[in-house]
Amino acid sequence: MLTTLPPELLTSILSHLPLHSSLRPNSALLPLLSTSKHLRTHCSPALNARVELRSAEELERFLEAEGMEEWVREVVLWRPAGGRRWSAEQLRRVLGGRRLRELRVAGMEGEGVEELSRMLEEGGRWCEGLERLGLELEAWEGVAWSGEGERLAVVGSAGGGGARLLAACLSLRSLRSLSLSHLPRCTLSLPTLPTHSLRRLELSNSTISDETLLALLPASRSLRHLSLVSCRGFNRQALSTSLSSLSLHSLVLSLPYLHPPSPPSSPSRPSLSPRPQARHPPHPLLDLLDPLLPTLAHLTHLSLTGPLLSTPPFLPSLISLSLSATSLSPSALLPLVQGPTRLGRLRSIELRGASSEGAEEFWGAARDRDVDVSGEAFEEVGRRVGWAVECVVEEVVGVGGRRRKRPSIGS
Repeated sequence: MLTTLPPELLTSILSHLPLHSSLRPNSALLPLLSTSKHLRTHCSPALNARVELRSAEELERFLEAEGMEEWVREVVLWRPAGGRRWSAEQLRRVLGGRRLRELRVAGMEGEGVEELSRMLEEGGRWCEGLERLGLELEAWEGVAWSGEGERLAVVGSAGGGGARLLAACLSLRSLRSLSLSHLPRCTLSLPTLPTHSLRRLELSNSTISDETLLALLPASRSLRHLSLVSCRGFNRQALSTSLSSLSLHSLVLSLPYLHPPSPPSSPSRPSLSPRPQARHPPHPLLDLLDPLLPTLAHLTHLSLTGPLLSTPPFLPSLISLSLSATSLSPSALLPLVQGPTRLGRLRSIELRGASSEGAEEFWGAARDRDVDVSGEAFEEVGRRVGWAVECVVEEVVGVGGRRRKRPSIGS
């Protein structure tokens, strides 16, 4: 029956099958192809389109395999085991001569990053149609980074490698999605920013200057999804100005709390009077989004970590909302799911690290309107409601001839 299907339909069906092997993603179907020349001819592009490699040995087997080079469109280089890195030579060998739609690399040597920047600047067949690029960087150009993106030590010249890599990525006219992790501190001025058509930008564990943020985001008129996770180096005004210039559909902000360094303790005579408790300054991005809500009217997905919002986000297009470490309680968010101000498209709310005030009322109102709720504030309410439902069922059908008292939701 498969042999009678049109080639376009066969390719579409096979493209949705799960991966089975890092070297030949859909290798479980290879025996089937040996039964029909028609299947081999029209299904090879789908079967060999994506390759995932996790070691130098797999890379060598991939380069030696016959009949794959012509069809490969997506390459994923996972972080090699044993603390190894992908070298510049390995990148050249795996990318050369192919026409890729997607490239993702985790774990590169400093020379590998430099080589990739050079290859992007020179262009070529491999990146002419590149649409999705994801790079997880590590220590390179002599700069060592911690897990939170802090620079620990400079053992060489950092130079302008971060700006060079970012500019090289943005120079790809076909690129629609860019994800960079552990990008070294860079400054990218507006005159050096290439014209680009990014629709999705994800930056994590990176140090970004005010100049780079102000040059990058306002120039991204086509940007619809923005994610900044554990990024630093820019100030409140730069982020606010950049966000106000965009027309986003999805926004993820998870930015660190920047504590000032503690003053060195000086020896002094012991005192019997209690010392006053140290008070941290307010979060540098406190209530950042409050004045920006009118410019975010097209948002469908909003995820925030930290006190970036002090008022409920009455955004008519909002479908999902996730708030962590927020000052907003379920009671404050109740108008989102109840009354004339409720959001008709809202389908899920996640609330973590917040007060549980009004959690029970919010849970009931949300459930009545088919809005999924999750988070610590609602877990206890869910357990109590689940127990109540169980007891109702036992009263109706009986369990072992025993009847238990039905608790109220508030008990």
